[in-house]
Amino acid sequence: RDFHKVSKFWQIYQRTSLHFGDFHLIQTAEGTVGEFPFAAPVFVLTAANPMSVALPDEENAQRNSLLVTQLTRDGLQIMECVGSADDWQEPGFLLHGDVTQAQARHYGRCHGQKAIFRIDEKSISVIDCVSGFRTDAGWVIEKA
Repeated sequence: RDFHKVSKFWQIYQRTSLHFGDFHLIQTAEGTVGEFPFAAPVFVLTAANPMSVALPDEENAQRNSLLVTQLTRDGLQIMECVGSADDWQEPGFLLHGDVTQAQARHYGRCHGQKAIFRIDEKSISVIDCVSGFRTDAGWVIEKA
């Protein structure tokens, strides 16, 4: 657990805001403001910049294209999503519908990711793809 306390990447994940569809989600210390637009928990992941190593845009686009192929082949409902923190932006995908946390972590691991996000009506969590360690926060959702 000490890794997660000192990791600059984990701290960035905890500051990441998410843009999906007409919505913008900002992490807060606790509580929620706004209406959660899904019936069940959703997960956000990417294939870009594996292990937080910056890759060229073309390579990230290819990696995300492979992820989309896998997710659609597996019958998952997805929508484009962009995560941003500080001066960093990363394209990814929001998985909704019939998807489990174990599935989302599996996709993250397969595509070289340190963590995924889980969002429900009460919180947003950053979840380590390997260990399952998680930190929880509140959120504010605004319609763009």
